[in-house]
Amino acid sequence: YLRKTTDGLLALLQLLAPIVTSEDPTLGRHMCQAGFGERTLFALPWILTWFIHSLDRDLETSYRLVDFFLSSHPLMSVYLSVALLLWGREAALDRIADFGELHTLFTALPRGGGSGAAPPWDSLIGMAVDLFQLYQPARVFCAGKVSTGDKLLFMLSDGF
Repeated sequence: YLRKTTDGLLALLQLLAPIVTSEDPTLGRHMCQAGFGERTLFALPWILTWFIHSLDRDLETSYRLVDFFLSSHPLMSVYLSVALLLWGREAALDRIADFGELHTLFTALPRGGGSGAAPPWDSLIGMAVDLFQLYQPARVFCAGKVSTGDKLLFMLSDGF
């Protein structure tokens, strides 16, 4: 992620919306109506820090996620981000399709999204692996749902 520009990272963030929409069209439409799409910057700290910045000193979960990311595909943080959004589906759909409203919810999802219940991280890890199998990055890029000229990013998406 340490590059001269943020183009590669922004391309990673572009993967979120098409995968969410493919997996849950209702949630995808709701996010689109709120002005999301390629504007998924709420997930930036999730991807950059493997969620650790967003977990408020929950060391046990942080260690679990680091283990998972070290032993998986380099883009797996994107898929765990999608799994977390799908987990927060009901809370998102209960809110109006407003950018600020949903942005606030999404940034709080790693801590439970205001529900008081911590996300079921082990289940979300399993969901992320399943999503990766269904929507492999190379296919999402090649399908034209995400545009990027970043060769390194495309090579990362092709395998590991």
